[in-house]
Amino acid sequence: MVNNAIEERVREIILERVPKSRKEGLGSTDQLLSGGLLDSLGILDVVTILEQTFDLTVDDEELVPENFESIESISAFIHKKRGAAESGPSKDV
Repeated sequence: MVNNAIEERVREIILERVPKSRKEGLGSTDQLLSGGLLDSLGILDVVTILEQTFDLTVDDEELVPENFESIESISAFIHKKRGAAESGPSKDV
């Protein structure tokens, strides 16, 4: 998936899982956490769906506000995770 496709799928997931977001006319940079649309339980729900949808694992240390503050930041995080997964572990020579 390219970035725009990732962002659109993330938007769909947020709109499906976060009822408050439907009323707000959610933009890519709208604040999900500080804007009160997502709380800690909501993040866990969204993360579970993201892991299933994008076939990735979100580590505990990655559950930080910077990665989940907006659709844009979630999309960038997924893009970064997928890029890291595709490149595989680095080999020390």
